[in-house]
Amino acid sequence: MKCLKSLLVLCVLSIFTSCAGLSNDPENIDTVIITCNLKESRALAEHLQYRNRQLIMLLPSNSADNKIYVSGPENQIMHIDESKFSSFIDFIDPKNVIVLGNEVYVPKSYTSRIHPSIRSYNFDDKDWQLIAWQLEELTGLDGLAEDYINTLDRCIRAGLVKSRYAPSYPSEPQAIQPLK
Repeated sequence: MKCLKSLLVLCVLSIFTSCAGLSNDPENIDTVIITCNLKESRALAEHLQYRNRQLIMLLPSNSADNKIYVSGPENQIMHIDESKFSSFIDFIDPKNVIVLGNEVYVPKSYTSRIHPSIRSYNFDDKDWQLIAWQLEELTGLDGLAEDYINTLDRCIRAGLVKSRYAPSYPSEPQAIQPLK
């Protein structure tokens, strides 16, 4: 009876892991990860890239910047002008796009320019830990969420990140008025 239960559990697990939403083929760039160039979102994108060897597009973190940084699977870094976002995506011709973060991290002005034929996965919850678990479930990449959560906790303790929750409104640099 125990053997039969173990066999059933093994069959169910193998079915679920073989049905993960993305292919994770490191030989082909078929997924583009899009997020903002901020520590909490970039760290999750890099943890994912380490495992699936796909491209990351890091959007500007404030309106003063107009460059998008593209990180390749072999740590190649290039930048493209913000106006070339759509043409770059079209050139890469991915099957999937993973968007990490809410509209503060990836404004609709970017997601609306992704061709409708490309399957998009939007992870826009305010809780970065929940996003990491959802991303691990989608990709089937074991340990992704735990590794990211450990990195996020270290960043919070070091004061590099305020919390595990994404802000609900954009934060722009504020002009500091001189004292009179």
